[in-house]
Amino acid sequence: MYHPPSKKKALAARVLTYTLMTVSVITLVTVSLLYTLGYRFDTEDKQLELSGLIQFATTPAAATVEIDGVRHDQVTPTKETVRAGSHEFVMWREGYETWRKTISVESGVLTWLNYARLVPKTRTAESVATISSLAQTLASPDKRFMAVVPDASKPIVTFYNLTADTTSETSLSLTPDNYSEAATPQIVHHFELDEWDQAGRYLLVKHSYADKQEWLVIDRQDGKMTSNITRTFDVAISKVVFADNSATLLYAMVDGSLRKINLSQATISAPLVSAISDFEVYGNVIGYVHVADPTTGQRQVGLIRDGEDPVALYTSSSAAQVPVHIGLSHYFNKDYAVISDGVQVKVLSGSFPASQTERSRLKTTSSFAFSSDVEWLQLSPAGRFIIVQNAASYASYDLERKELSPVAILAGTTPPSRVDWLDDYYVWSDRSDTLTMREFDGANQHAMNQVATGFDATLSQNGRWLYSIGKQSNGHYQLQRVRMILR
Repeated sequence: MYHPPSKKKALAARVLTYTLMTVSVITLVTVSLLYTLGYRFDTEDKQLELSGLIQFATTPAAATVEIDGVRHDQVTPTKETVRAGSHEFVMWREGYETWRKTISVESGVLTWLNYARLVPKTRTAESVATISSLAQTLASPDKRFMAVVPDASKPIVTFYNLTADTTSETSLSLTPDNYSEAATPQIVHHFELDEWDQAGRYLLVKHSYADKQEWLVIDRQDGKMTSNITRTFDVAISKVVFADNSATLLYAMVDGSLRKINLSQATISAPLVSAISDFEVYGNVIGYVHVADPTTGQRQVGLIRDGEDPVALYTSSSAAQVPVHIGLSHYFNKDYAVISDGVQVKVLSGSFPASQTERSRLKTTSSFAFSSDVEWLQLSPAGRFIIVQNAASYASYDLERKELSPVAILAGTTPPSRVDWLDDYYVWSDRSDTLTMREFDGANQHAMNQVATGFDATLSQNGRWLYSIGKQSNGHYQLQRVRMILR
């Protein structure tokens, strides 16, 4: 005969059930939290260990991932946790070269391997335009256009639109009133593309003639809107740079002084800082290098924020022939100033000071030495990597991982030219008529195709094509491309 449990037993059963449920929930939440934080149970050591989380992504996606020779069960984009220490990571996809890299993983640290650009095994350069003569090319920062000067003695620029699979072209001719001595007989003119604005509409052009030079800003969409900066302000400009995100604001070096130019208002500032040999613009902050002091021989390196006083960051006592450079960037909520003096490189981080009293806002956080005097110093588009280079080699410093890469030797022998960025992680060079791309640290190097040395190269905006300039057997040039993402 059934007897219902007593109230005491029912209460005890209820308490036990709720206790088990609570413990189960707490256990599940704890395990989930530990798993999210990267903890794993090591079956070999029989203990709980904090692992490192790896995020994988490739261009194109859907690549197979292998970790230390073991195949991962998901294709990119994906993630996985691994024990701290050195691991070999491999990503591959049918029809593409294998990507591989060995990285030291730290416990509890997220490592992004989301930049792997898979390169097709078959790389055939396809001609998209024939150019009978060619003096210079310059790709726009937004990767939408390639500007071409067919003949440097003539004021003609051709623009190739790279945004569609079928490349189109338009030409712009400067009118005689745009530049000086246009109608003077026996004057030899030379037109040189210097810089695009960030939006890819305006171009800075240096016009040299009769031992003089002047600077023009041309509008890709309307050649009639060309501005002659030198003529407008009647000053001798040796260098001019677009301010970030503006086509009407520029900074110029006038007789060794830094000045700000506003084209829309037709104004030029008083000297912001004087006696400089070079400068670099980053937003509203300008880094500069002074000429050597005639008494001490020292060169001061500093920065100036728009509307503020100059701030000295470093003083070089090196000989005048030793190159000194400054580069500026912003990465992960920190401002960076990078200064090279011969072989030595200093990295300062914090926030850009507005006055000398705020100098302590930037502190030296690391330093390293390159294999020889730094000829070129540049930072990646996203600001994470520093590239230091001489004619034949380069090295990179990763601001996030605080790692200096081994020195990468550039393939070929001639000519000496700096590497340039294809995207935030890959650089290219064209020594010995071969376009070579590699990662920031020299890894995963690929000889892409034959090129005519000395001309620009760029990825298309969608990453589907790699554009460059080649030479035809008849002596003509061609705008060519290699497919980077297979159908």
